[in-house]
Amino acid sequence: MGWTVCAEGGDGGCLGNAALLPRDEDPGWKTQYTTKTRKQQIEESEVEYSRRKDFWAYNEPAEVRAKGKYHPVLCRCSTPMGKKVVGGVNAYVTLMRENFGGRFMVMLFSVYFGVKGFVSPFGSYAGLTFYFRNHVGVSATDLQAFTVASTAPLSMKALFGAFSDAVPLFGYHKRSYIIIMSAAGGIGCLFLALGTKDPKVATAWFFLINLQISVSDLLTEGKYAELMSLRPKTGGAMVSWVWNWYQVAGLLAILIIGPMVDNGMILEMYWLVMPFAFQVIGPVMFGCFPEVRQPPASRRIQWHLIKAKWNYFVLAVLMGIGSIILTIVSVQYSDNWHVILGVSLGVSVVLCTASLVLLPRMLAKAILYLFFSSALYININSALSYYYLADGDCVVDGPHFSATYFTTVVGVVGSIAGMAGVSIFYAVMNDWHFRPTFWVTICLRCVSGIFDFVIVKRYNRDAGVSDHVMYMMGSNIIGQVAYMMEFMPGVVLISKLCPEDVEATVYALLAGFSNFGAAIAQTIGLAMLEIFKVDFEGAGASGDGCNYGSLPLLIILCNMLIPLLAIPLTFLLVPDMRLTDKTPNFKEKAGSYTAVPDFEDNDPMASLIQQDEVEMEDLGSESDDEEDFDTEI
Repeated sequence: MGWTVCAEGGDGGCLGNAALLPRDEDPGWKTQYTTKTRKQQIEESEVEYSRRKDFWAYNEPAEVRAKGKYHPVLCRCSTPMGKKVVGGVNAYVTLMRENFGGRFMVMLFSVYFGVKGFVSPFGSYAGLTFYFRNHVGVSATDLQAFTVASTAPLSMKALFGAFSDAVPLFGYHKRSYIIIMSAAGGIGCLFLALGTKDPKVATAWFFLINLQISVSDLLTEGKYAELMSLRPKTGGAMVSWVWNWYQVAGLLAILIIGPMVDNGMILEMYWLVMPFAFQVIGPVMFGCFPEVRQPPASRRIQWHLIKAKWNYFVLAVLMGIGSIILTIVSVQYSDNWHVILGVSLGVSVVLCTASLVLLPRMLAKAILYLFFSSALYININSALSYYYLADGDCVVDGPHFSATYFTTVVGVVGSIAGMAGVSIFYAVMNDWHFRPTFWVTICLRCVSGIFDFVIVKRYNRDAGVSDHVMYMMGSNIIGQVAYMMEFMPGVVLISKLCPEDVEATVYALLAGFSNFGAAIAQTIGLAMLEIFKVDFEGAGASGDGCNYGSLPLLIILCNMLIPLLAIPLTFLLVPDMRLTDKTPNFKEKAGSYTAVPDFEDNDPMASLIQQDEVEMEDLGSESDDEEDFDTEI
């Protein structure tokens, strides 16, 4: 049985073609609510109607609109809402179309295939590295600084979600933002395709691309999680639709990047990507994004929302401001690592302190652990990438990997390794305590660093093992398995400690803190490269600026020893509980928590697979003023 909104007097019925019964005549009503008073029944019905009215307005049958008989009433379906369809691809598409509408399926394809799947690899680390190295010609240390600035929008998701909820733009909380940011991302691709030799200008264009990726993903995810709450019986059909297209497009992008770089087609890559960035505007403009325009009286700043969730709003704003400051400093002082490191550490102290003050204590500790685990895995990837890709003039006896191998072959195998990490986690660590789970994954990531050390010292050549095999086994296979095994228990932990009614906001903050921790790891890595005088010139240089004598020592420090500091932090920040333990419901209170005697089972794998469904209860309860921040994971 399920609730829906129907058109009284019209031919419309339950969405999904289920038969209708008025709620008072529904035999399932009394059996399901025998313990509830009539007053509670009426209150629940009104809340449910409020949740669904925008969705019905978007999907209102044309014949009902034509007859002018749109009088929405709340009814009960006599068959389960969003009934599952057994069958192949056609049945699955039918299920999605009947429950969520064909237009919204197009919207999801546009965002998750076109933008997050295809544009993202070109706008983030893979495409960014080759553009700066091969076309702009910057050194490895400069790339480290410009990467921090270029990918800063990934740390600002909580701010974007808070701002879109509190400030409707042209009457819309989401649609207008997606259109504007998509135009910005397309413009960024256009100017990268035209070519620029100024690294600061290139950083600005990459910033716009990542801005589009971050905002379009965030707001679309918020909307599909909201609609999933209206069709709970569809299970993971929506999530499968989204992530299948994302994986397919990401694989396609990886297959393209390597060969194009090897053929010197750096600028041509962004001519190819540009239409994929702009195309999102079309589906939104033609009504594929289900959002009703706010009435004039509601098109102002939603101060009541800010007051209701002021602590989360303040933390989101602080994180956004911190990311903006770090972006500006990384660009303006790219040749002064002292300033970049000092500012990044200062911003980190402010954010960590604010999270302890503004969030429930146990939740704050868990988020801080995930922040520190990211920050302590010091990122020296720019130097490692330059070493592996360097020609004979720079590294005489180096691996000399091609872009096709380094990006395409390694990327495909890495994707398979990531899926293996998911399977290993569920099969082996399903009932472990959180602390030893994190210990194992930390040690695995440190082990992957040993392979880089062996390659740089050329010990593998002495043993008759090729560089290609050694690299594939280390950073790619073991590293990817460890990354996924570390990511998954983190999501489960947050899902267990998250207070009720703020799930979406907390997941946005989690993504922001994790990405900001990665940015701090970049800035510390920049300082380490400068201190140990490790650097590589851009492609085509003479090779006189290639200094990598201390690179093996840096690998030991940054990728094998310093990450181990996260292990003692688990005793301070991670609760001593199993992944399968029952979860207490915590009363929200900034700086502390109070447990109430109400528990629910939480299967760790279900928490991961249905992460968006955890968020949907929060997002689905939004009124016209959208009382919750949006998220992305």
